[in-house]
Amino acid sequence: MLKKLVTWTGCIAWCALAVVAVQAEDAKPVETTAVETTTAVETTTPVVNTRQIGDLAWHTEYAAAYRQARDEHKQLLLFFRDEKDLLTAGQFEVNVLAKPELKPVLSKFVRAAIPTSAMAPLAKDAKPEDKPVRVLDYSAFVHMHKQAGLAIVDLHNEKDHLYGKVVSAHPFSSNTITNVPSVKIALELPRGTITQRVLTYVLRVHPEQPASVWGNGDPMLFEQCRIASQLMVNYGSVGHHDWGNRSALVGSHFGVSPMEVASIGGGATLFEAAHSAVGVWRGSGVHWGMMITPNRHFGYDMVQSANGTWFANGIFVQ
Repeated sequence: MLKKLVTWTGCIAWCALAVVAVQAEDAKPVETTAVETTTAVETTTPVVNTRQIGDLAWHTEYAAAYRQARDEHKQLLLFFRDEKDLLTAGQFEVNVLAKPELKPVLSKFVRAAIPTSAMAPLAKDAKPEDKPVRVLDYSAFVHMHKQAGLAIVDLHNEKDHLYGKVVSAHPFSSNTITNVPSVKIALELPRGTITQRVLTYVLRVHPEQPASVWGNGDPMLFEQCRIASQLMVNYGSVGHHDWGNRSALVGSHFGVSPMEVASIGGGATLFEAAHSAVGVWRGSGVHWGMMITPNRHFGYDMVQSANGTWFANGIFVQ
């Protein structure tokens, strides 16, 4: 599948760095709750190794890249390369990552390119019997499915609920990152959890590009969408549960009455679930009508139930 995808785009061998000191998200693809922390060795000053992709330097070691992103309060862009398919990786670098139009947005990230086989360094307090673990085997990267692709770790603010979380995961097998425009959209998503961002991404790359998703991705609305999605999980049905209280809260915050859409989806991956939920919305004239209307602020999220069903929600403020 991957080789078919990359033949016309110039290759999509995504190579993303490993996140060692990242707070891992729950292995269950419902939320990005941190459940473990792996700390990179910092007993000595590491030698910083980089390689050039286009006009920009990319780290080739995770630990150094993580430290820089943490110290500079930036997002860490990880490019996992499949070393068994160097042709694909090289073509993706040349035809996508090295393009001048991506330089401005790539410059905002600390960047690292490492092989999919990269091992995470042992923690400073590791026991003698401890063995290194492959970066892609950490639960933080569950949505990479141990494959080549791009991942983003948010290290903006250590007091923020997103700190240390993997907030984007684009394995090449998902067929979602294929060219310069799609990469640019992925890199310019508003801050949010991985489920909030995947829904936003799928809508922004949608052929019809619904206008509401190009407004301001608001943290409060993202959170209210999470709450609404969780309520649907709790009730086991699609609906606008507790909309009266939610509408009043959002309306008092923005001074304008909000609109809301709800959906249901399924799939084995985040992208399959997001596409499924969007497909349901697209099939409803009322819901899609709200989504294609320009709005100043928006939020999206989706939560998975115990039986694998995904419940999605969107809220807009004009």
